[in-house]
Amino acid sequence: MKKPRKNLYRQLLTAASLVGGTFQIASSVLAQTAPTSTSANTAISNTATATYNDANNPGTALNASSNTVTITVAEIAGLYINPAGVVDNTPATTGI
Repeated sequence: MKKPRKNLYRQLLTAASLVGGTFQIASSVLAQTAPTSTSANTAISNTATATYNDANNPGTALNASSNTVTITVAEIAGLYINPAGVVDNTPATTGI
């Protein structure tokens, strides 16, 4: 007895959805790393630039740049907990 194609497509769609959802969760967990800290009172600046061609004037490159944005890192109180691993302080015993 043959299975209808509709059920096969449903099974494939369900399996693909489950696998895709699993990889999304795994990728977010694997992407987490310890944060790198920037010292307080450090200035960070950024300027966006772009180069493009005008369709009405081919071959002529046009350049654009934004205003420079500068921000200073503020000093805040906080804690960062760094895991030290498992420490077994149980004394070694022989027997029960």
